[in-house]
Amino acid sequence: MDSPGHRLHTTRERGERHLMRSSAPSFTAHSAAREQSDLQKTLIKSAKDVFAGTCGGITVTLLGHPFDTVKVLLQTQPAKNPIYSGPIDAATKVIKAEGFGGLYKGVTSPLAGQMFFRAGLFFGYARAKEVVGVSPDDPLSYFKAGSLAWLAGTMFESPIDLFKSQWQTQLIKAKQNPNYKPPYATVAECVKASFKYSGIRGPYQALGATMTRNLPAGAIYFGVFEVRSIHWSPYDPVRVVNAVS
Repeated sequence: MDSPGHRLHTTRERGERHLMRSSAPSFTAHSAAREQSDLQKTLIKSAKDVFAGTCGGITVTLLGHPFDTVKVLLQTQPAKNPIYSGPIDAATKVIKAEGFGGLYKGVTSPLAGQMFFRAGLFFGYARAKEVVGVSPDDPLSYFKAGSLAWLAGTMFESPIDLFKSQWQTQLIKAKQNPNYKPPYATVAECVKASFKYSGIRGPYQALGATMTRNLPAGAIYFGVFEVRSIHWSPYDPVRVVNAVS
C-alpha cells in the first residue's frame, strides 16, 4: 500500500506531465506564428528593396540617358573632321534635328535593364549585409557587402551595356554615312543575334572588364554611404561611447 507521501508525489508527476502536454501545442503554435511573422517581415523588406531599386533605375535612366547619348556621339565621331565641337554642341544639334526625343533614342533597353539591375542591386546589398555580417564597429564590412552586391548586379548590367552600345553605335553610323545599313532594326534583333552567334556568352562579352570596374565601384558606392551615414547619425555608437568615456 502506497504511503500518503508517495501518492502525493505520483499525483504531482501526473499533473506536471499533463501541464507539459497541454502547453506543448501552445508553444508550437507560438513558435510557428513567430516564424511566419519573421518571414512576412523579410518578404516586406525585400519587396521594399526591389521597389526602391526599380524606382532608382527609372530615375537614373531618365536623367542620365541624354548624357550617355551625347557621350557616345562624341566618342564615335571622326577624329579628322569632327561633327561636334563639344557636349553642348552635340546636344544642341541633336535637339534641333530631332527634338528632345533624339537624346532618348535607344532608351528602351537601358530603361528595362536598369530597372532589373537596380532592383537586383538593392536586394542583393540587403542580402550581402546579412552574409557578411556588417557592423558599425567594422566599417570595412560595408565595403565588402557593397562589392559582393555589385558582383551580382554586374550579371544584369553587363548585357545592358553591351546592347545599348551596339544600338547607339549603329544609330550614329547611320547619321554619319547615308549609305550605312544598320544590321539591327530593333534592340530585340540585337539580342537575338548575340545569342545566335555567341550563345549564352554573347551578352557577357567583356564581363571581366565590367567586373574590374564594378567591384571597386560597388564597394565605394555602398561603403562610403554607410560609413558616412553612421558617422553623421545622432545615434552613432562610436560617438556615444566616446562621450560616455
